[in-house]
Amino acid sequence: MRRYKRGIAGCANLWNTVLVAAWLFSAAVLISPVARAQSDCKIVRDAVEKLTTVPNHAYETETNPAQPGEGATNHEVIHTGGTIYVVINGKWKKSPMSEAQMRAQEEENWKNAKNVSCKYLRDESVKGESAAVYSTHNENEDTKEDGQVWVSKSKGLPLRQEEDVDIGYGDKRHHSTRYEYTNVQAPAVSP
Repeated sequence: MRRYKRGIAGCANLWNTVLVAAWLFSAAVLISPVARAQSDCKIVRDAVEKLTTVPNHAYETETNPAQPGEGATNHEVIHTGGTIYVVINGKWKKSPMSEAQMRAQEEENWKNAKNVSCKYLRDESVKGESAAVYSTHNENEDTKEDGQVWVSKSKGLPLRQEEDVDIGYGDKRHHSTRYEYTNVQAPAVSP
């Protein structure tokens, strides 16, 4: 008799496992790829929007793959205290655009994008920090952008970004950016 009860309990547990697995499978199938992509894009978008609210120092290298001998162009940008600072000709300058204006521009860019998609790819570590890696695609009237962004799992902030931008007419650029969030201070500005 005990064996029989164990057998039924074992079958009940197996049946529950099958039902849960079937539910998880149908939930994954019912959530369309578009809905998953929108969810992934929300994560990426939220991370990028935080760049205008959290002090950060971005280091970017831009190259032109069509002209490998041209060399790389380096850019630096600091966001802190509601102000954006950029390096121009080796000197720090205060940007005429505020962080609030930058947020408004980002919002406008998202609205005007024609074909946006994002997809979770994998987990990786960036300088010892756990990050989720997303592929991104964005098109508007003038450009096409394909890239990857590493979003911190603990802070929801971008840690790194690689992006290929097709400006049209054979002009393509690659942007490689890393972001730092510690000890960010306003630089000494040159007149």
